[in-house]
Amino acid sequence: MVYNGAVGDTQAAMAKVLGLKGLSRDELNAANAQLLPALEHAEPSATLHLANSVWTQTGKPFSHQFLDLCGRFYGAHAEELDLSSARGPRAVNAWVRKETKGKIDEIMDQGAMREGTTLVLVNAAYLDACWREPFQEADSRPGEFTLADGTRKSVTMMQREASLRYAKGTGFQAVALPYGYGRLSLYALLPDREGSLASLLSHLGPDEVSGLAKAMQGETVRLSLPRFRVESALNLSGALKDMGMGVAFDAGRARFDDLVPEPRPIWIDEVRHKTFLKLDERGTEAGAATAVPMTEGAMPAERIPPIEMTFDRPFLLAIRHESSGALLFLGAISDPQAL
Repeated sequence: MVYNGAVGDTQAAMAKVLGLKGLSRDELNAANAQLLPALEHAEPSATLHLANSVWTQTGKPFSHQFLDLCGRFYGAHAEELDLSSARGPRAVNAWVRKETKGKIDEIMDQGAMREGTTLVLVNAAYLDACWREPFQEADSRPGEFTLADGTRKSVTMMQREASLRYAKGTGFQAVALPYGYGRLSLYALLPDREGSLASLLSHLGPDEVSGLAKAMQGETVRLSLPRFRVESALNLSGALKDMGMGVAFDAGRARFDDLVPEPRPIWIDEVRHKTFLKLDERGTEAGAATAVPMTEGAMPAERIPPIEMTFDRPFLLAIRHESSGALLFLGAISDPQAL
């Protein structure tokens, strides 16, 4: 959103970090206007909320064109208030609570907004989806999960044997579990026992994830996956600076002239992101129905043993919109919390 207000070196740095690949602003906005509703309505069996907001400081006017653009193309709530007052965090948190149906209660603490804060961007994401084929709760068993430091903790392992898309990569295995009609899928990447999640992450990027999705083949997999929930609150400012967008956060160098009616010093103060994700046995009725025709006749062919995948150590998961390749969630599950 804020890229629409950037000019000069600030615009160039943001374009590089965000991977805009030569898209004009009009093309970028039009693409997002198509993608966001496609994501939110991708899976009839899922509840997916992707919410954006722009909070501006009272008495510091912003361009009406910019605020209108955020609303039309990004569905963004825009509000002007005293960001450094007690009302600032309360207003942001109330908005987040509403957009996530109460699943995310707070994203800003009382001291989050400092005197002089000019602009705050907030993104909240919430997903609640049903598997195409559910895990049976009766099959879930107590298990152990080994943390990176060797500590073991008790978890509940969901278990299922099914035909799933699978791939074996260098140092890891990957499996895809579809939700509902298969328009959204969870990709779970398990490092080999002699490897680690850190080594997997060091050479895995968006192109590799996309290539992995294309390379997967149907295999019979015996899967053991922990039942857990994840809540994470991240400040993305440091990561964006490290990736080359530091100029946008620099009060002396940032140029966002197209955000405001008349040029004045303005910069991004911070970018916060919070997610809620829950994995359990739940599935859809359609996915639970299985037909197993039986016919008398010749001796059956020898059964090929299923591929074993036991997620009992840190792993990577991604929830992917299949038609666009967009990654809605991407997380390293290093310490799963019990439901």
